[in-house]
This record gives sequence, structure tokens and C-alpha cells, in this order.
Amino acid sequence: MIKLIQILRINNGISKYIEDSIINEVNIKIIINGKIFANLICSPQNINELVYGYLFTSGVIQSKSEVLEVIIYGTEANVILTNPKKIKQMILKNQISDSSDGNNILIDVHENHFTPKDFISHNSISIEMILENMKNFQNMSEVFQSTGGVHSVALLKKDNLVFSEDIGRHNAVDKVIGSFLLNNDNFQNTAIMLSGRVSSEILHKIIKAKIPIIISRSAPTYQVVEKCRELGITLIGFVRGPKMNVYSGEDRIILD
Repeated sequence: MIKLIQILRINNGISKYIEDSIINEVNIKIIINGKIFANLICSPQNINELVYGYLFTSGVIQSKSEVLEVIIYGTEANVILTNPKKIKQMILKNQISDSSDGNNILIDVHENHFTPKDFISHNSISIEMILENMKNFQNMSEVFQSTGGVHSVALLKKDNLVFSEDIGRHNAVDKVIGSFLLNNDNFQNTAIMLSGRVSSEILHKIIKAKIPIIISRSAPTYQVVEKCRELGITLIGFVRGPKMNVYSGEDRIILD
């Protein structure tokens, strides 16, 4: 995942050659029942989790039981579905595009079929827990500390924490979601932590899993704030040091 190369470092006008750590990337083809479904540029670890998470957030599967087998060989991930006709049915319903060109385009990006009832949760989190978890979260990524070239995501549920990192924010989210699916865990009363900004594409994946709490070190977009308020999702951004911004769902935060 990490490659060591020689570079020229310039600092205050002084230059010298040093050995530097740089992140590696691969192009993974997801092939479903013999047809290319997607090309993903990603970090080369946890590919199995990435495949399951990507299929889930793309609407192809609802659980791991819908996948008969995933065979990863080199840069190809061959997926065999228990219902091989499902992809054709989804294309006919315009839920996804025909991805023979290697690109998967989601049509229903606004998730209009989700309502606040889907995000009803008795899960609550204290300010102290948010700050402590963010501090631990930042210290977990040794790859980021070495290279500065990856995004980090963690999924929290009681004492269980699943951590992932990838060159792509979307991939990192898919990897933690895929890990939960593979362990037969559900997303009720979970919280997701992100190192990067929360965009509509990232929210799309989080909504698919019905995760009720989002905690990010960075900023959300206006569209994300509006959607979280509409669905009753707790959205917390700019968690840095003792500070944070709560954009929606503040009723889940314990202030005392």
C-alpha cells in the first residue's frame, strides 16, 4: 500500500534528497455475472469489503445473502449473485445505468423513498464521547500520518469500531459498510466518523445504510445539511479540538 521513493525536499531554500512514503493505488474491476459493472480506483487493501459495500450502496444488494460468491484475482473482483437477473431488472427500472463502459451511474441520488421513520433511533452521544472518539480516530490512521494521501472512515456501534482508509472518500465509506455486512451486523444505533467533507455522494451511501449520526472533521455541503434536517439525521462537522458545529439532529447530543 505504501511505496518508498527518493524525492527532492526543499525547505526554507535548502534542498536535499530524502526517502519519502507515497500511497499506492489500483484499478479494481467489479464484474457481475460476467459483465463489467464498475471500475474503482482505490487503495489495494480490504477489496472484499469494498466490493460488498459498493454493491450495497449502489442498490444492487440488500444483504450479503444475495451474493453467492466473490472471487478476487489480481485487479478483478468477480461477483456471482444469487439472482443473476437482478442487474437487468434494475437497468429496466432505470435504477442504475448499463455499466458496460465501466461506470456505474446512480439515478436515484436524492433517495426520495426514505423518510424520517427510517432514521428513528434512540442512540445518543455526549460531547465528551464525540471529542474523545475523534481524537482516537485521527490517531488510528498510520498510513495518513506516513503519506498524507488517504481518507479515513470509522463506523461506531457501542464498543465495536470498524476503521478503514482509502485514497477515495467514497471507497472508505463502502469498506466500513461492507465490513458490517460481512459480519452480519446491522446499522441501527450506529455513528459514522469521516476525515473529509460530507458531500451529497457520501450522504447517499450513508442514507442507504440508514446511519443516524454523522461526525466529520470537515464541512458538509448545504444540500447535505438540508437533507439531514429533512430526514432527522444528526450531522456534526468541524470537530476539531474542543469545537464542533451541529447542523441537524441536535436532540441526540447529550449536552451535560
